[in-house]
Amino acid sequence: LKVGAGEILEGFDEKLIGMMPDEKKEIDVQFPETHPNGKLANQEITFQVHVKDIRKEVLPEIDEAFLKNFRYETLEDIKKEIRENLKQGYDKRVEQELNEQIFSGILEKNDFEIPDIMVQYELDSILSEIERSFAYRGTSMEELGLTKEKLSAEYRETAVKQVKRHLILGKLIEQEGLSVSDEELDKGLEDMANALHKSVDEVKEHYKEKKEELEYFKHALLEKRVISLIIENSTVEEVEPDPVQETENMESSQG
Repeated sequence: LKVGAGEILEGFDEKLIGMMPDEKKEIDVQFPETHPNGKLANQEITFQVHVKDIRKEVLPEIDEAFLKNFRYETLEDIKKEIRENLKQGYDKRVEQELNEQIFSGILEKNDFEIPDIMVQYELDSILSEIERSFAYRGTSMEELGLTKEKLSAEYRETAVKQVKRHLILGKLIEQEGLSVSDEELDKGLEDMANALHKSVDEVKEHYKEKKEELEYFKHALLEKRVISLIIENSTVEEVEPDPVQETENMESSQG
């Protein structure tokens, strides 16, 4: 974990300051409602932290040799790519917030009960994603003092909302008679390949062996198109952002 990078949350890093190797500590973290990961938003989680080692990062000098190792010719090339990435990240966040507002509005007018088995299936999916996220960071739920029972209780409401979202959008897909064209599928797979830094052939090969996942991916593309149709037929009011709120959102996005 790189202290100061806000990989989990800014407040989490601050509570690590002063800890020494082999020291253990419990850290309570309250994720904000605006956290970009909806499954963590507004959740309070207790981390069991064990500092195994402390290392200092030594950054290389940014010179011509360094730039060419990363396919850049000049420092301006790096700055240009950073600006583009920031814009893409901002556009993505705006899209996510708009989608959430649309779904919340639909659900307010069309709330309904759902079977527990569907909620449990979605909850299992959420927990699996959390486990993969921890594994990617080189840790596990157990090492952080978390249990599936505790996380299940914390994320159950999120699972309920997700199931309702899928059902509502699924009904709209059916009503509109939508389907995924070969061109749309290829574009979706290309976007995924770019996001994962893999070749399109690698992604296609993965789904070739996992037909069920491919169908889920197609459905996700259809859900995205339905939301786009809703936006196109809605009145979207643009407002000036609150500077304080915008700063908080940027900080939470970095976490």
